[in-house]
Amino acid sequence: MSTRVLILSAIGSAAVYANMLLMFYRQGWPPRLDMMLFWDEEDAHALLKQLGTKGRDDYVRMYTAPLGDLVFPFCYSTLLAALCWRSFSGRVAGRLVSACVAVCCLDVTENLCVLQLLREFPEWERHPLLVGALAVGPTATLGKYALLAVIALMLMWRWVKMLTGVGSSQAPSRAANPVQHFEDGADDAQASKARLRRRDGAGRASR
Repeated sequence: MSTRVLILSAIGSAAVYANMLLMFYRQGWPPRLDMMLFWDEEDAHALLKQLGTKGRDDYVRMYTAPLGDLVFPFCYSTLLAALCWRSFSGRVAGRLVSACVAVCCLDVTENLCVLQLLREFPEWERHPLLVGALAVGPTATLGKYALLAVIALMLMWRWVKMLTGVGSSQAPSRAANPVQHFEDGADDAQASKARLRRRDGAGRASR
């Protein structure tokens, strides 16, 4: 991924997050389901009841605003994917980018589930959409945070290695390229044989 993608996704993430923080501030920092690691139907019902009509309307606007929470997953997941692509290589980079895509999908799914709960509250009839939202929403939240933790730990581990210089010696670089390592070993063997032949030739000449 290019530097332009990294910069644009960083700017977009910062802009959306700043707007969301401003909305939270104006609303008095209300509780949110998507900020809870574990939640279920009972937690959701109690929280939405606590918010009241105005609080629930503000909650919906937080999602549907042009720079709201429905846009945020696309911004920050692209930023994370760009960072992973530039920090790693090979299969590790591909798997981490796939994890970033999964985080985006889980976050959007979570947001849509919470929106469905907000629209149906307080009359939660047991229709398929509500049952699906209550079943999928908490799982999406947990999966999102679990993947984010893995991605963050991998990036921090990589950056610490880069800053401390761990793994930058010649031996690890050869291990990372076994073909080059084999060729270097063959060259060393040929050089040793040449030195032995010269030594034997010098010994015979002295006799």
